[in-house]
Amino acid sequence: MKRIIAISAMLVSLGVISAQAAEPSGTPRNTVLQETAIRNSLWYGSSSAAGLAFKPYGIFSTLNINYDGGFGEYRKIGTGKSGSEISVGTSGAAYIGKFLTTGGFSFRNIFEHDALYNVLMYELEDNMPYYPVDDKSSGWNKQEYLLNAGLSSPVLWNMVSFGVKVDYTTKVGAKQLDPRGETYKYGIKVTPSVAVRLGQSLLGLSGTYTNGFERATVSNNNNWADPKVWQHRGLGESTQNKVGGNDGMKTHIYRTNRYGGALQYSLGESLFIEAGFEHRTTMGKENPKLPKRLGSIKENDITFDAAWFFGKNKSNKLALNVLCSLTDGIEYVQKLNTTAYQQEWMVLNENEMTTFTGINATIGYDHLFGASDPKGYSWKVGGEARFEMFNQSYLSPASTSDAMRIYGGVLADKHFKIRKSSLLVGLHAGYAVGLGDGYTCLSAKVYPAPVAMMNDQSDWLNASYLKAGGRVDWTVSSGKRVNWVLGAKASYISALDLDKDRILCSATFGILF
Repeated sequence: MKRIIAISAMLVSLGVISAQAAEPSGTPRNTVLQETAIRNSLWYGSSSAAGLAFKPYGIFSTLNINYDGGFGEYRKIGTGKSGSEISVGTSGAAYIGKFLTTGGFSFRNIFEHDALYNVLMYELEDNMPYYPVDDKSSGWNKQEYLLNAGLSSPVLWNMVSFGVKVDYTTKVGAKQLDPRGETYKYGIKVTPSVAVRLGQSLLGLSGTYTNGFERATVSNNNNWADPKVWQHRGLGESTQNKVGGNDGMKTHIYRTNRYGGALQYSLGESLFIEAGFEHRTTMGKENPKLPKRLGSIKENDITFDAAWFFGKNKSNKLALNVLCSLTDGIEYVQKLNTTAYQQEWMVLNENEMTTFTGINATIGYDHLFGASDPKGYSWKVGGEARFEMFNQSYLSPASTSDAMRIYGGVLADKHFKIRKSSLLVGLHAGYAVGLGDGYTCLSAKVYPAPVAMMNDQSDWLNASYLKAGGRVDWTVSSGKRVNWVLGAKASYISALDLDKDRILCSATFGILF
């Protein structure tokens, strides 16, 4: 199945590249021009494919091979102390007849070392507490296949366009030490859209539906061992379990449905606004043969994104991004009903026991010096300020976790134009101040691993840190509409009050068609 998905995705991506080859040249010729084109495109990062018919980003094709690595103790829970990733990806945009097509495919091979707490899940979510926890550090091997495609109709009657986006992901992972977890996860997202021209303005409407599924099994290679496992419910609340035997932990199933919509508005080439809402439900169950509910969440997300361009050739950009999230965690009182004909877990009662509230707001500004140069700007300078808040509470006993942080950062990129090559050198730095109250556990029966996990999560969310790094990108033209790109990035993060740090680095080899 994975092989079929990979082959199909590569064929789609190659089809985009081939279709593009027949079109007149409009490809960004270096990294600077490509990033600038994305920056200046009002509708490229929106949920609407229809809007691109009026404001196309341009015809392009890319192929990238990437390496990413991370090392250090300052890390999100469930993440390895060290890790590496190798990925291959393609993306492109092309016209097939009068229809604009966009698409991409990527494959990621991920290795994590010394990961704590996570027994089964491909990745732990801050607002999804219903998963098992252990106290053994272990490696994880993961693979991801991601495919996305978009289609925009031509502008009909000089005023309206229709579009659709489809995103498909498949993820598999395996925990390397007892208790061993194996997980399979997939998701498909469909986003239809419509956009209407009204004078200098564009109005857009999009809807979205996502279906997700994850199946995770646990086992021991050493049947004589008895590793400890706890079924987590939130903020350290948990029950002890075991692996193996008739009464041991069984296969976990998680089903997700997400739906919502968004409104878009743009004015000329200077202003873009998008406001959206999504509702998500995820149900966790144990033992597909005799399903017992682990818990469920109901999540509501509100998003707001705005971008304002001003100055000659869009030399100035001011952007605002806001995400507000409210999630309820529901637990179930159940009874095993046994009859002569069937067995089933009956739900006697359900209670909202956990609440999550999250806010993430970022405002950013950048300025391009030499924005009118057809070979790309000479300097880019900018900065951003970000506010983060995450609060979790458990009803009874009344445990809480409160996190708040403010971040400010600056960046500067210098572009050197050297004959047929382009060299981009950049630096960035920032500082975050943690303001939250931390984690308070009032559980009557405390198990060490779940509580330690919540303490680590609170430290991660509340830590004050210093961040600094840089990048280098070198683009060389072959003279045949194919440009070669070599890039490297590195960042250093120091959580000052925790005496922990982390180094992030990456290297890229790419081709711009």
